Amino acid sequence: MVESIKTRLIDAVRTMARWPVIGRFIRVGVAIIRLPEFKVACCDFIQRQHSLETEKLPVLRETLAALNERQLLVMERLNLMEQHIDQLDSLIKKLSEEQLVFDERQVVFDQRQDALVHSVSDLDLQLADANLQNLVKSLPVTLRKIRRDLVEIQRLERGTVASSDTTAHGATKSNRLTDAMGKRIEGSAV
Repeated sequence: MVESIKTRLIDAVRTMARWPVIGRFIRVGVAIIRLPEFKVACCDFIQRQHSLETEKLPVLRETLAALNERQLLVMERLNLMEQHIDQLDSLIKKLSEEQLVFDERQVVFDQRQDALVHSVSDLDLQLADANLQNLVKSLPVTLRKIRRDLVEIQRLERGTVASSDTTAHGATKSNRLTDAMGKRIEGSAV
């Protein structure tokens, strides 16, 4: 019953508020009656705004600053990883060039070895001949040639072993660097 009276009263006030002369006074009266409600709503709004500015906003700023710092760290680490990848690429190119040089030296070594085998077989043929006198004269020359070829083969072999050791050492070092940087990035991302 109270609700129906209240509803009727509100409807009557709204109707009178539309009247030309009296309506203005009625609207001012209603505004004065509602002034305490409006004051409470304004005070609540001001309190919420103050709470936001003093409590939540600084926390948000700190969180944003921390996120920015982490992003900078991640970007620096990514740049380091890109540099290491570039270094690894150049190392791989260098290793492939050294592999080509090694292959070329191996071909030369095989050719010289074949030449040595051929020289030895020629020497065997000359021994089989009855012309031992000519063989005695040509034997020191052939031995010198074989000795020179052996020294050259040994030199090529040392160069090949040294370049393969350097290549293996560089590849091992680059693998260790890549693994270490990967672990650091995974650790920082967590």
